[in-house]
Amino acid sequence: MIMFSENVITAISTLNKVVDMREHTKDLDTMTATNWKNEVKKRGPRSFDVVKKNTATGLGAEIALHSTGLFEQTSAITENAVGLSFAQRKRDVRCEEKLGEVKTMNAKYPYWYISESQCESVMYSIKFNDFFLIMAYEEIQGLKYRYRPKFLIDSKKLSGYIIKNSGPYSPYRFDHERAIKKNDCVDLWSAA
Repeated sequence: MIMFSENVITAISTLNKVVDMREHTKDLDTMTATNWKNEVKKRGPRSFDVVKKNTATGLGAEIALHSTGLFEQTSAITENAVGLSFAQRKRDVRCEEKLGEVKTMNAKYPYWYISESQCESVMYSIKFNDFFLIMAYEEIQGLKYRYRPKFLIDSKKLSGYIIKNSGPYSPYRFDHERAIKKNDCVDLWSAA
C-alpha cells in the first residue's frame, strides 16, 4: 500500500510530538461544546469530562500532525460545526491531495479498540476519505499528550478489518495484523 511519498511516510513514522491542549483552549472549548451538544442529543453515556478528554486527545492528534508541515486542516473549527457540510465534518486532514480522518488509540494497548459510537462514525466517514491515520497517544498529565502515528489505513478497505472484540475494552477492534498482511495498512512503528 503506497499511499504517500517517502517524505511523508518518513515524517509520520518518526513523529513523536507532545501537545499541551491547555495552549489550544479556544479550539478545544468550541469543539467540546459541539461534541457535548451531540452527546446530549443522542443521550449518550459519556459525561462532559469524558467528552472533553476524548475531544482533547483527538484534536491534539491533529495538531501533532500539522506540526510536520505536511498535513493541513480541511475545515475551520466552528461553533456547532456551523457552515460545514456532513462530508466536511468527516474529514480532518489533507496531505498530497488525499483526504483523511484522524483517530486515536491509547498507546498502552496493542490494538485500536473501537467503541459503538466511534464505529458508527468511522463507517459514515469511509466514503469521504482516502485514508485513516491512527495516532497512538500517551497521557503525560491532564490535557497534555505525547503522540506517535501508529497505523495508516486505506479507508476503502477499513470496514473489512473492524471485528468484534471478545475482550473487556470495547465492542470492536481493528484487526491490524490481517490488514497489514493484505497490504491495506502500514504499521508506522515498524516503518521507522
